Amino acid sequence: MAPDAERSAESAKAFVQYFWAVHNYAYATLDTGPLEEISDADCTFCRSTVKNISGLREAGTQVEGSRVHAGVLAVPPAEITTGVIVSGTIRQEAARLLHEDGTQTTAAAIPSAQSFVSLNWAESHWMVADVAIEES
Repeated sequence: MAPDAERSAESAKAFVQYFWAVHNYAYATLDTGPLEEISDADCTFCRSTVKNISGLREAGTQVEGSRVHAGVLAVPPAEITTGVIVSGTIRQEAARLLHEDGTQTTAAAIPSAQSFVSLNWAESHWMVADVAIEES
């Protein structure tokens, strides 16, 4: 469940934590519905993630691991009107892809990266406008 929303730095940071939890859920279950509900239609990162997960689901591939963990999050000290960028550190677990034919592939962990999650305020809640990640 999304955290209570208000136009504040703490609320924006809580929503980014929630976003990463929804992202993790989408990969673990191959269910993109909740991710799509909290993403702006123009979110390039979100559309790419949904497309990737849909491809995995169509191919009968399951994902183990790959969870993103957010670390310290920061919001610039300014009045939030229509949106904000929440910067922070993340790490991602290694992943194992279990293919329908019984084969497996792996993806390496990302021990440290910088994330920038752009949020838009939509009447009474946050929406993800886009995400940029820079590996350390």
